[in-house]
Amino acid sequence: MNCDYTFYIWLVITAVFFFMSFWEWKKSRKPLQSLEQLKTNKNMRVVLMGVDFGQLIETLKIELNSANRESHLIAFASYFLAGLTALASMALSLGC
Repeated sequence: MNCDYTFYIWLVITAVFFFMSFWEWKKSRKPLQSLEQLKTNKNMRVVLMGVDFGQLIETLKIELNSANRESHLIAFASYFLAGLTALASMALSLGC
């Protein structure tokens, strides 16, 4: 039985998973672009009924950027693990 083609199939799958993990790692290092447009001026704070909306926006930006970073890091770890699994499968296919 000739299994030479399986090595190349696993090579492509491994490359795709490692590329996707790199892409997610890269996205985890950038803040959300839409939130960077929400600049709050220290002199123009709006306080209504005891709520400082400038501080509320800053807290929201921090929380959303943190959640975004965590979700991309989880995706990075998942794709990296899938790439390692595909690499191990590729190594095992050499024994055919």
